Amino acid sequence: MLRMLLYLGFILLGAMVAPILLQHKGFVLISFGSYSIKTTALALALFVLALFGFLQVSLWCWRTIKFLLSDQLSLSHLWQKQNVDSFTIQGQLALMNQNWEDAENLMAKYAKHSKLPTLNYLSAAHAAHLQQKIKERDQYLTYAAKEQPTPLAVQLAQAHYLVEDNVEEARKRVDRFHITPQSSQLKLHLAWLTYQAQGDYQAIKPLLKIFKKNNIISKAHYDAIQLKTTAIEITQAKSQAEVTALWDNLSIFDHQKPVLQASYGLALNVFDSEAAKKFILRSLKKPEQELLNCIEKIFNWETDKKIQTQLNRMLKKYPDDHALIQCIARLCIQSRLFQKAKTYLTQSATIDRNTALLLAHVCEYLGETKLAIEHYKQAAAMPNPFQYQQHQADAIKTHPA
Repeated sequence: MLRMLLYLGFILLGAMVAPILLQHKGFVLISFGSYSIKTTALALALFVLALFGFLQVSLWCWRTIKFLLSDQLSLSHLWQKQNVDSFTIQGQLALMNQNWEDAENLMAKYAKHSKLPTLNYLSAAHAAHLQQKIKERDQYLTYAAKEQPTPLAVQLAQAHYLVEDNVEEARKRVDRFHITPQSSQLKLHLAWLTYQAQGDYQAIKPLLKIFKKNNIISKAHYDAIQLKTTAIEITQAKSQAEVTALWDNLSIFDHQKPVLQASYGLALNVFDSEAAKKFILRSLKKPEQELLNCIEKIFNWETDKKIQTQLNRMLKKYPDDHALIQCIARLCIQSRLFQKAKTYLTQSATIDRNTALLLAHVCEYLGETKLAIEHYKQAAAMPNPFQYQQHQADAIKTHPA
């Protein structure tokens, strides 16, 4: 609008000055060496204006040709820039359809011309990560880091991928964020993934409520982690007084949980084995996996007659409980009572893969090779035959013939 007003002003000014110049044309003499040019002032003014217009048109043509023919802004680049939104949408659709290769190519190829290049590079890095293309993923993240103003998003993405590749390096990056309950949800989620991958429940515990509040973990997960962190805290106590204090601070409801009972029994056994035995005997009312697993670390089958009596009485009530049978068998193995362990393992009407594998080890030790092979085959025919507790095999290996 302002330009149009200026043009209109020049036209009006010219209309006003033109009659005067026509009456008083004047003259201009230009001499250069042996050459001289004589003309009117009006003609010279028109020539200057025409020359200025020619230079403006020439400059515009030069810029247009340079724009069209340069390496960085060629016709193909111009076409790509005009259609980048369409390609970005195609890339996002490829991500949704789990077509990682096409998604990576589309998001990376047109990232430079995108309105949000960081988003394109991060999407390409995600697609490359899912294809296990670590080098390309890191390259895209490097490109994204050069874009502004979102370096934090790139740092979070780098740390997130490192949780799977190098959890120690991921932890270093997470620590740089100085995670607190006031941190953003992205940082808290990354901290949760990292701490969980490391099994650092001491770092998780002070942030557990905020994880739940931000819906990073479910209530069921919250309760399970709360239980586990409490159990770890008890087992890592440095003195009997600390163990007792931690146990006394728990609610009556928590005192009934087998995981915490087992943790308290194991922690107490470090400082007072007799007190630990009395506590476990008092707590063991039915075959609870957690309590049964800690019994072999506290009791001896031959010397602790009370545990013999209690476990045998429980076995009469639960004759097909595999965890109970395996617990008694492991206690017998610790006392080198391999024939007795075999008797307990074979008295159940049914057998699971853990029992079959433990029975195979016992038979192998007793020199019953054919029978051991049969039990190995029996275990192999069951689902997930080798997902069993490692200490069952270690119990045999610690007692060589």
